[in-house]
Amino acid sequence: MKKFILFFLLLNLYLFGQYNLDTLSSRLVGPGTIHTKIRENTNPWTIEVLEVDLKNPFIKIESAKAKDKLVGLAKTTQMASDRTYDGHNVIGAVNADFFGGDGTPINIQIDNGEIVRGPISLSTIGIDDNNNPMIKIVKFDGKVLVKDTSVTINNVNSDRLTDNLILFNSFRGTSTNTNQWGTEILIEPINEWFANDTLSCIVHDVVQRQGNMTIPKGYAVLSGHGAAETFLVNKISNGDTIKLYLGVLPGLNKLKVMLGGYPKIVSDGVDYVDQGYSEEGGPSHTYERHPRTGVGFSKDSTKLFLVTVDGRGVSIGVTLPEFAKIMMQLGIHWGLNFDGGGSTTMVVRGKIENTPSDAGGERSVANAMLVVSSEPVIPTSLSISPEKVMVDSSRTASFSVDIIDQYNVPSSISNDNFSWTLSDPTIGVIDSMGVFKGIKSGSAKVIVEYLGVSDTAEVEVQIGSGYTELDAIENVFDWKLSGKNIDSLGTTYSFNTDYKTNGTGSVQVDYKYVYASGKTPLVYLEPLNEMLIYGIPDMLLLDGKSDSLKHKVYFIVEDADGSLFKLTVNKYFQRAYIFDTLTCPVKNFVALGGNTIPNYPLSLYRIEIQLAGAKVYGDTYQGTFYIDNLRVRYPNATTKVEKDEPLLNGYQLYQNYPNPFNPSTVISWRQPKASVVKLKLYDLLGKEICTLVNNELPAGFHSKNFSAKEYNLASGIYFYQLQSQDFLQTKKMILIQ
Repeated sequence: MKKFILFFLLLNLYLFGQYNLDTLSSRLVGPGTIHTKIRENTNPWTIEVLEVDLKNPFIKIESAKAKDKLVGLAKTTQMASDRTYDGHNVIGAVNADFFGGDGTPINIQIDNGEIVRGPISLSTIGIDDNNNPMIKIVKFDGKVLVKDTSVTINNVNSDRLTDNLILFNSFRGTSTNTNQWGTEILIEPINEWFANDTLSCIVHDVVQRQGNMTIPKGYAVLSGHGAAETFLVNKISNGDTIKLYLGVLPGLNKLKVMLGGYPKIVSDGVDYVDQGYSEEGGPSHTYERHPRTGVGFSKDSTKLFLVTVDGRGVSIGVTLPEFAKIMMQLGIHWGLNFDGGGSTTMVVRGKIENTPSDAGGERSVANAMLVVSSEPVIPTSLSISPEKVMVDSSRTASFSVDIIDQYNVPSSISNDNFSWTLSDPTIGVIDSMGVFKGIKSGSAKVIVEYLGVSDTAEVEVQIGSGYTELDAIENVFDWKLSGKNIDSLGTTYSFNTDYKTNGTGSVQVDYKYVYASGKTPLVYLEPLNEMLIYGIPDMLLLDGKSDSLKHKVYFIVEDADGSLFKLTVNKYFQRAYIFDTLTCPVKNFVALGGNTIPNYPLSLYRIEIQLAGAKVYGDTYQGTFYIDNLRVRYPNATTKVEKDEPLLNGYQLYQNYPNPFNPSTVISWRQPKASVVKLKLYDLLGKEICTLVNNELPAGFHSKNFSAKEYNLASGIYFYQLQSQDFLQTKKMILIQ
């Protein structure tokens, strides 16, 4: 009897008690949006929760369709990334509806007011234009209204059948893919697309008996056959304004978002799994433990919850009754099951937070639910990359900026939102997208600033010209001889004064190796001291005299980050009687690890000579070669700075540097011609403080030192203005004392 009572108490606790949900971490990841990691150790389960304040003015809920097409698959991370841009930051996402193998969701989807496909008799979650949520099983009720008559729209983006009127949009594809037996009308909404609202649309084209009409993005095509075609032909003309009603009922007015799932598992605050399973006919795995994804909202409809539970690993997954119980414990009053299993994915700020169960990681799915923020990004730190770069006048350097935002997570905005300046504007120019172009040799700091937060990088301009000696190769003491698959004792080097092209002699290498199948003999010559290559040459050159065999020569160079690259001499090293110049284009870099593209400046790491021979197994091969006069050549484009003169066309007022400053700063500008210029300083109220320059100056670069001490200025914001007869520009500077 005691055992029965104990069993009954444990069963009662299981059925009606609460799970021990242990919060591992909780953080604010966006406006009104909290990400929480939960562990339930008894089972065990790993649970991810994204709680969203639907009343936050910066928050919108959206759906995303893979590849923006009815047929298509994509990862949740990719859909979130594709929908992230300036002013539209996807801070969270989960996978949504069940789908077929081609990526077609099984139920309705509405994406930004446009219906992707029509509904079936399974549950959906919808969100209206004011972020109000609903969970319903819906039906489609569409109509075209023309004056006092109407005709039914049978479906959206489905095949057109006999007497059907179908609405196609760009989710169908680039065209309707219909045959010629009908009439098609291209329409454009005057305002936004919505479901459950009457829309006014302009008719742009009417085409009879042609089919396959093109569908521009944001437009739609009404395609009619039979009786529906007769209505279109008789009632609608090019240039008309017609009304469209796209009903998804029962539903909220002005629906912007809808996604399918099944079944409904929480209804009015109680477990609805059994009823939902019975009403919606599944899914078959309802009472099995699997990874799960779900969505729900609070009793007052002000909080949206996206929930995942991992499975098939350390976390064993949940049945839908267990999932419903977790949802209710989190505060969900109405809850819907999304597709789970290997599809289960939660993305927060671009990172997958759960552990997808597929062996290959995240699975491609049909669609996703997104939490989108329009809140401005406020940086707490900026990080510019690359931190150091070298260019010449023929190449540009592009900088990017990583942001840590107000939620202490990485964020991004377009480069043209930043202020880009140079500490020395005479060496080059940097545009609004952070692209630098060198003008003359020198170095400067690139300064990026956004909302008072800044970072700097170093840029060096090295402009070489003609030919420059890297090493005259006048002794063996500056070089180390080694190799691979050679006789190390039988391979030696010495300084030879009999053969040379420059200086007093050359380095002679006597090699020896025994050929073995699959083992390439290589001689290495490595400089013992760093051999830095100035600028950006277009050719490496080495004089060599060989033994008539077709040896190959490679230059291994090291970039500024320590990554190695192989460059190939463009002919064989074989001339025996006189020295030949071996030329190696500085392009077609083969990465040997690390960077895939070299970050200048380069230095010579070693010269490799791949030894030739008859390749007879076990035979010994030996010979001699000589090298001399290692040098580089620079492209003609870098020998004349005047090739960049078009950059000087027009005035350019630079940001003062430093900024903020205390107490002195430098104001610089360029002018394309000799003219009278005025440089004035104003306070925040527009009151003139002083005139720094007022005279005629020649064309070119000019600068003016300014000291706040001379004018007894207090800390604050000031403005400087450059004016000429045909130019006026003002910039802000900050004095901090």
